[in-house]
Amino acid sequence: MGVTNFIKGSAGTAPPDSKEITDTSSGSEVVHDLFKPKGGREATFDASSSEVSFYAPIESYEGIHRYDPKFEWEPQEERRIVRKIDYKICAWVCFMFFALQLDRGNISQALSDNMLKLTKIRRTGQTIFYLSFLCAELPSQLISKKLGPDNWIPIQMVSWSLVASCQAFMKGRSGFWACRVLLEGTVTGLIGIVSWFYLPPSPTQTASKFRGKDGWFNEREEKIMVNRILRDDPSKGSMHNRQALTPKMLWRCFCDYHMWPIYLIGICWLLPSVPISAYLTLNLKAIGFKTFTTNLLVIPAYVLFIINLLFFTWLTERLNERFLLASISQWVPLPLLIALECLPATRSHWVTYALSVLLFAQPYFHAVLVAITSRNAGSVRTRTVASALYNMTVQAGNIIGSNIYREHDKPLYYTGNKVLIALCCFNLCLFYGAKIFYVTINKRRAAKWDAMTKEEREHYLTTTKDEGNKSDLHEYLGGPAICPTTPHPITGEQVPLTFGHEFSGTVEEVGEGVTKFKAGDRVCVQPIIYDDECGSCKEGLINCCDKNGFVGLSGWGGGLSEHVVLPEYCVIPIPDNVPLDVAALVEPLSVGWHAVAISPFKKGDSALVIGGGPIGLSVIQALKAKGCDNIIVTEVSSMRKQYAQDFGAHHILDPTKDDIVARCRELSDNQGVHMAFDAAGVQAALT
Repeated sequence: MGVTNFIKGSAGTAPPDSKEITDTSSGSEVVHDLFKPKGGREATFDASSSEVSFYAPIESYEGIHRYDPKFEWEPQEERRIVRKIDYKICAWVCFMFFALQLDRGNISQALSDNMLKLTKIRRTGQTIFYLSFLCAELPSQLISKKLGPDNWIPIQMVSWSLVASCQAFMKGRSGFWACRVLLEGTVTGLIGIVSWFYLPPSPTQTASKFRGKDGWFNEREEKIMVNRILRDDPSKGSMHNRQALTPKMLWRCFCDYHMWPIYLIGICWLLPSVPISAYLTLNLKAIGFKTFTTNLLVIPAYVLFIINLLFFTWLTERLNERFLLASISQWVPLPLLIALECLPATRSHWVTYALSVLLFAQPYFHAVLVAITSRNAGSVRTRTVASALYNMTVQAGNIIGSNIYREHDKPLYYTGNKVLIALCCFNLCLFYGAKIFYVTINKRRAAKWDAMTKEEREHYLTTTKDEGNKSDLHEYLGGPAICPTTPHPITGEQVPLTFGHEFSGTVEEVGEGVTKFKAGDRVCVQPIIYDDECGSCKEGLINCCDKNGFVGLSGWGGGLSEHVVLPEYCVIPIPDNVPLDVAALVEPLSVGWHAVAISPFKKGDSALVIGGGPIGLSVIQALKAKGCDNIIVTEVSSMRKQYAQDFGAHHILDPTKDDIVARCRELSDNQGVHMAFDAAGVQAALT
């Protein structure tokens, strides 16, 4: 292993899988050249860019049959579709949420009529409610990812409505406590049943008996929606809409520290207004207003709340600024709380009322923070978990906030207000700190990305193995997640490292004892690093070595280096008639060749290749070289279909349109194919 070669590197450019390298952290969005407006259109990427092909969705993505990176449309067409989505989907979703809020919001009005006379009882009930909400959040999100929100949300609504009828029997304290867990709402059940039939699984799956046999959108409208969604955020094509998260995915989401500042904000930002929101009717009763007057007086608070919500949400998008504007949610309650703390106990009831209403109606940035969570997630799996975790932190904050006002401190809660003033000051630091954190990360990432050459970017996109917020680029810029952070047991190296494990080059110098190579030889690299001592290595399974690694990921340089020094076993000679850029593809091509070599294929056999990505194309090339004259490929992407045909496939089938089993029999004299090669790696391809 001590015998070495000196190689000048040349990175390869294999046909790419779907990769995602964007980051849109709040306050300073990084939008690479691929997504710059073209011809005055918004967020339409340049179809002539060589990077476009790196962003294709996965094979099982529900809208892949409408994916076309060269597809173009007019702005007015997009606006018409947005309007259609607004009244077809958004209006109904708002109606569903109205039912939710109708059920759980009316308890505050019931409290104004002395349903519960003690703050302690109210506080206990609220704690039970929020704790139940918190515990259900993450499991609910995970179930929704597996079943689809079009199925899971109606199930939840109907289930909610079944226990909601329990409210009819509530007469006192015990009933109140039970209802805090079980909740409310008969109307919700009816809306949930209708929603089951009304909500479609995706924009390309709207046809049904209930929604009409032709669905809501024609083919062109579906193509506009799918391609706009994927051009805005290619990571949305990394999972399909019925794909569950594995425990490993879940753990990776928990460990994504880039999301932690948002979770901390979730706990804290609402605390200054939670006590007032939770006890508004009780507090108004306590300072002398009668029941009917109290219920009327809360109306202005809700009206101001709605106005603030709409205005500030719109303003954040208008100004493209989120964290700084969200700090307004702390600047507004701060002087109000100071006034409540400093004004004498003999102040007018109307002064207390005015201050309480303004606190209740503080600028509400929950929707903005949910959007920030989504934008910073970077992948579907992280977005699913992060959204749940953010909501869980909000519920945890509500539990804390519901316990700040204490029985001994009422009705003016001077001690509680001191705590709330301190929390406002802390939250201001939190918002500004988060702003600095994300802007700093984005600037660093943008600088590193902009410094890369076109070839370096393409090589990264070709070789990256992770996705989302922790892609290899993000590992290079803000990781590591894969590369060793402690000395590798064989290379002795740790980050920082040079990437690139699929490459070729020319030998410039050889070490002492090298007999197989000389200066000037053209070679490619076998990148597996192994110790040749463990049980797997003794059996010839070097890829299963207990200490294995990869050149370009674990040390010894990489394809992006000008020179690398490698053991002799890592180097393979290439013929003079093979260009270096083609030789860089030997590593991925060997996967396809190995699959065919160990199969029982013989000349005259027919073969099915599932998936036309890089490995699928390698299998096609290997089969063609072996003399296969009946290669059938299943693929949904129009671009990959063309690749498969160019690479030698004889028949191209579309699993979204063709009966694959029947068509394979038809194309093989009714015998079926002799063998199949799965190069897609998704369950849907095998069913």
